[in-house]
Amino acid sequence: MPEKPATYPKRPQHFAHKFCRVLTKAAAALEIGPDACWLLTLIAHQEDAKRYSGPVNFWNRQLMDVAGFNSVDRLVRVREKAIAAGWLHYDAGGKGKVGLYWVKIPRQYQGIKDGSSDESETDLQSQNASQNATANQTETKHKPNRNQ
Repeated sequence: MPEKPATYPKRPQHFAHKFCRVLTKAAAALEIGPDACWLLTLIAHQEDAKRYSGPVNFWNRQLMDVAGFNSVDRLVRVREKAIAAGWLHYDAGGKGKVGLYWVKIPRQYQGIKDGSSDESETDLQSQNASQNATANQTETKHKPNRNQ
């Protein structure tokens, strides 16, 4: 039985801004690269421009030009990274059929608050402190004892 096509999700106002803040807090650029983050940002804000009435559509060439990608291969690699990581929905186009896009927030990041990501953010400070403590403990365990 063929898989049921995905349905464009209902979006709150200003979703694109919220999405970009979650993208930032998740440090997605480390996972999928800055090119994929730029692609997602473009798509999210085009969804906003359509007032979230449905997916945005692009021909590969059109998307390559606005994203600054110089080859179809590069677009495909970047798009695949975003899809594989759960950040992008893409219904492939084809001969005479335009591709459909919308952004998604992967399950593991759906609970992230979309507030500020700067140093004034309390949650981020405690998260960074916890990560730094873990990194310091790991570093200490692996340092050779020079007194021996």
